[in-house]
Amino acid sequence: MAVSVAKKRNKKIVITIGIVVGLIIASLISYFLVIVYNFLNMPLGLTIYKNIMHVEQFEYNGFEGIGTADNPFILENEYIDADYTIGIYISGIEASITIRNCTFSNQINNGINIEGVTGIVSIYNNTFLCSSGSLIIIDVTSLNIYDNYFSKSVSVYDCSNPIVTNNIFDMDKVEAFYIDNTPNASLTNNKFYNCGMWIFEDNLTIVQSWFLENNKINELPILFLTGVENSTINTGNYGQIIGVDCRNITLTGYEIENSGRAIDLIGSQNCTIKNNTIRNSTVGIGAYFGNDLNILNNSCIDCIYGIDSARAARSNIQDNSCITCEYGITVQGYSTDQSEGSTVILNLCEGGRYNGIYITSDYCQITYNIVKKNGQHGIDIIGDNNLIHHNSFIDNNPKGASQARDTGEDNLWYDSISMEGNLWSDWSERGSYAIEGSADSVDIYPMFIEGEGLLGTGEILAICISSIFGLTATIIGVYFVLKKRKENKLKE
Repeated sequence: MAVSVAKKRNKKIVITIGIVVGLIIASLISYFLVIVYNFLNMPLGLTIYKNIMHVEQFEYNGFEGIGTADNPFILENEYIDADYTIGIYISGIEASITIRNCTFSNQINNGINIEGVTGIVSIYNNTFLCSSGSLIIIDVTSLNIYDNYFSKSVSVYDCSNPIVTNNIFDMDKVEAFYIDNTPNASLTNNKFYNCGMWIFEDNLTIVQSWFLENNKINELPILFLTGVENSTINTGNYGQIIGVDCRNITLTGYEIENSGRAIDLIGSQNCTIKNNTIRNSTVGIGAYFGNDLNILNNSCIDCIYGIDSARAARSNIQDNSCITCEYGITVQGYSTDQSEGSTVILNLCEGGRYNGIYITSDYCQITYNIVKKNGQHGIDIIGDNNLIHHNSFIDNNPKGASQARDTGEDNLWYDSISMEGNLWSDWSERGSYAIEGSADSVDIYPMFIEGEGLLGTGEILAICISSIFGLTATIIGVYFVLKKRKENKLKE
């Protein structure tokens, strides 16, 4: 009887141990499956310090609260100095979230990346010292960003009613705040240092729904114009000028430095930007999504882009100088017909790091420009049916085979009427001039231009030797003439 009781007890112990071990194994399997699921759903190529794709993961990642509007998930007072691609990644959550009083440092891409959140997201009183970007917010139903310090860019896409206020953006030559497809935005009391705003929006109704007030660049106000018509604007001192849906206005006589897109027109028509000087900014003169704009006699110095015209048809870019800008003049159509029919004439693009003039549009006329000593091609063409002639190419693309490149179709590199092409400092003065690129274009009427540093050592030596012989022959000739004259006098 005692043996039977012992057997039963041992059986219960074995069963209990089996259940416990089974539960432990089941927990480990579940944990492993969660890790695998998160890995499979993680954006490719990214390493993430705190990766949250389920409500249950907030507590594991150090958040307090329950995710309601009154009691949101809260992360605070953390110093995230992790060399990851992203510090915090939150996606596909229905919850309210607050991140406050944290510091993000050394993330390669962004300190925070939040996508597809239904709820109130509040990000405030944080410091972002990331390597590339501070913050990306996509598709959030209610967003508050305030009292933060950003050393890299902030991007807001596809959100509604965001409030962005009392932030400091401190960075060099960067479009610090980028906003797109986001109606009813309130942007107030933000301070930008050596940077500025970028409005990349072709839905003018969305832009007109925004409220902008008391934003400053280097302690100077941002002039924000919407729907202005038939005006000349030439007074005031501004850190950035942004015009949206303007008609027949002229912006003239401004000097702006250390800005973002210093003077920028969006969705505007028949407007003129002239006689302005822009220094050390992301973009000197910008034009986006408009038509029949005149950009005349402006000076852009030490900018990333001197003049940037994108999706602006029939722009007239004339008599401008872009000096030591990384890119001189760009005319871009995201489909090539969006900037078609533009003219780029009589401009100077000198000392750029990359291309002097860069065209990704069709039916443009690029003539009588001087492109000089740019690190890459003087003129680079991607669009089709463009006309390029009487431009002066001087010492561009020193490591390449040609001073120009053509990867479009049916571009013409000479004037068929005068039968003159472009002037090239490196033309051999024999035959045509080959244009680099898949189009296999040639300038069949090239012209030689003499310029600084154009002669090689052998040519200089040949000139010196010929000069010495010429001078010697002249001296000998004069000597014999004088001698003959003296002999004639003696005979007389």
